[in-house]
Amino acid sequence: MKTLLMLAAAALSVSVLSAPALAEAAPTTELTLLVPDCDGCTIGVASYLQGSMDVWSADPRKVEDGSVTFAVPTARTAGLSITVRAPWEGATGYVTNVALRYQGQQPGDKVGFTAARASTRASGCWAGTTEDAVTIKVKVRQVRVEGYGGKVAGTLAWAPVTQDWLRPLVPAWHGVVGTQDVMPCKG
Repeated sequence: MKTLLMLAAAALSVSVLSAPALAEAAPTTELTLLVPDCDGCTIGVASYLQGSMDVWSADPRKVEDGSVTFAVPTARTAGLSITVRAPWEGATGYVTNVALRYQGQQPGDKVGFTAARASTRASGCWAGTTEDAVTIKVKVRQVRVEGYGGKVAGTLAWAPVTQDWLRPLVPAWHGVVGTQDVMPCKG
């Protein structure tokens, strides 16, 4: 009985000592993605910096009324990539990533469909933020891409205003960026 009381007292003291640590949650950033004309698309976010041993991701969400919002640990915004799965897509063999920067563009530069479509290299890696809330507009267009068995419907997804970005610049087939796994970003 005495041992049981000692164990209970020890457990209580540990929980009291660790309560402030539990109350201090890591800061988060409310990331809102404005994705007009893509209701029903599924958006995913994941963060991975090369050399790290862990990947952070949120459960994918469907676009409703042209937007979707994620609560992202602020420390995980650096190296964040954004994926799009559109209802029209055929068997592409990859998941579309949002091009946050095309080669030759600088943060703040505007990028239209024609410029995006002409691009051959892009970054899908966001440099991140320390802000509590950020909104990024994402353009999505149905395009024809090489898929399993020939040309299929695919998705071109890009930020119409170039974002701060991280390397690498990866091949972009007529502006389309795709991965089969999480985008490996270089911090």
